[in-house]
Amino acid sequence: MKKFLMLVMLLVVTLAGCSNETKEQEVGFTLKSAVRAFENEGALIDLNKRPMYDLVNAKDGVIFYHDNELVKLYEFESEAAYEKGVEELSILGTFPKRELVVIETNSGKCIEIFNNASE
Repeated sequence: MKKFLMLVMLLVVTLAGCSNETKEQEVGFTLKSAVRAFENEGALIDLNKRPMYDLVNAKDGVIFYHDNELVKLYEFESEAAYEKGVEELSILGTFPKRELVVIETNSGKCIEIFNNASE
């Protein structure tokens, strides 16, 4: 009986682990995706330099320069969090957005990198 219970517990743990991996794989474009795209283009990004992302209701963000152009990336927890950020700071709604990631920059080249980045 103990062996049967151990086997069932092992099966439950294994299935729970698989379901978490699937959930993570379903996530599309993220802040990490955007950072990776800029690093592939030669940007040196210090992940410890953060914009004041909480002011726009974002969950995370990073700030850096690429080709002497300021770039700020913000990642939101949900679409609702993004919408709340736009309500609080309407200019946020004018910045390019992919899924839950927003880029703030004046550089057309940086926006192109952002838009063409893979997931």
